[in-house]
Amino acid sequence: MRLHRTSGRLPVRSHRRQRLKGHAGLVVAALRRAEARIDSDGDAALAPLASLLATIAERVANGRIGALLDEQHFPEDLTPARDLEPLRLAAAAVLVAACAVGVALLPLPDGADAYVIGGCGIVILAVLYGRRVHQFLDVLDVLRGG
Repeated sequence: MRLHRTSGRLPVRSHRRQRLKGHAGLVVAALRRAEARIDSDGDAALAPLASLLATIAERVANGRIGALLDEQHFPEDLTPARDLEPLRLAAAAVLVAACAVGVALLPLPDGADAYVIGGCGIVILAVLYGRRVHQFLDVLDVLRGG
């Protein structure tokens, strides 16, 4: 979903950005559909999924970020996946800020507010990101100096 930003092949303010984001959403939706077939078709669904992944890897290596998959891989009823990462991050920031304001109003002992806010932040991230919360906890470890 972020290939248009991280590939280094597209200027920041390019007019092609929206088309590439739409294509990336279709690619993610096609991959999710192929992955979901594993639950119903078992091992027979692994070969088509591997083929999709190999095609995508080859085209990324060739710099074809706007043609990761051909149109034949996108059925008519396929809707592009949306990148909800910015919304999650904004929600986390707003909720942690609200938690900090709320904790500041509580009659806590000196120094305890930082631990309560940190705990609230971890809980908020765990709720918003689920199993991927470890990515953010690793960042907190780096910030702490561990």
